[in-house]
Amino acid sequence: MEFLNSLEVLNHLLVFNTLTARILAGIFIILFTSSIGSFLNVVIYRVPIKKSIVKPGSYCPKCKNSIKWYHNIPVLSYIFLKGRCAYCGEPYSYRYCLVEFLTAFLAILFFIKNGYAIDMQYIKFLTFMMFGLVIIFIDFDHKLILDVHNYPLIALGLIFSLLGTIPFWQSVAGAVIGFVIFYLIALIYYLTKKADGLGGGDIKFITAVGAFTGIAGTIFVIFFSSFLAIIASIAVRKGKQEIAFGPYLVIAALLYFYLGDMIIHWYLGLFLNNI
Repeated sequence: MEFLNSLEVLNHLLVFNTLTARILAGIFIILFTSSIGSFLNVVIYRVPIKKSIVKPGSYCPKCKNSIKWYHNIPVLSYIFLKGRCAYCGEPYSYRYCLVEFLTAFLAILFFIKNGYAIDMQYIKFLTFMMFGLVIIFIDFDHKLILDVHNYPLIALGLIFSLLGTIPFWQSVAGAVIGFVIFYLIALIYYLTKKADGLGGGDIKFITAVGAFTGIAGTIFVIFFSSFLAIIASIAVRKGKQEIAFGPYLVIAALLYFYLGDMIIHWYLGLFLNNI
């Protein structure tokens, strides 16, 4: 109980009320989270091919030269070096810069949405967002959502609920509902089509989403991710090829973090007004 009380005190202390404090906090968040984004790039590239994320340090895949720290400043180095290796001139994928930018941008956006507070809700969002970005790009590349990301996310979602972000029963119920719905969809699809419709990674990830967001968040994410995936399938792939579903689950979950309550209240208001 003393530990939980100290966390509650910490939450109240890290609210930035003045413009100067908000600007300084924003600068710190941008620097910190863009650096985290640089690390996420390492995870995205190395984990699926079972390489260490610790050793060796960052290096050019063509000339094998180690990248100096001043050539590895998030976003800025990519811009100044025009997306190329400082030694051999080999072009780097724009994705490196994109991941660093997205990590900082999404973190700042939620900082504002969260009332300029760095509290347990904010830490919870950062945790999910960072895992989510990794999942998006690995799933795009390899059509996989790895257990090494899913299982910690499920556990973390439950832990954050114990720390007061949502009621624990909501976290458990959201996880169970997400798992059951996706498992039944996958089972029915397999029995009727004799093929996999949803991968095991998708089923585990929606379980993690449920643990983070509760019942309302789980239903919200299932609906919006399905809608986004259908639109993308029609617009890009014309429904003929397998699509990676993980990115749409992540996007829908992030949408819930930012706008979920507003969208749900708006929809319920329309529904109740028509009764």
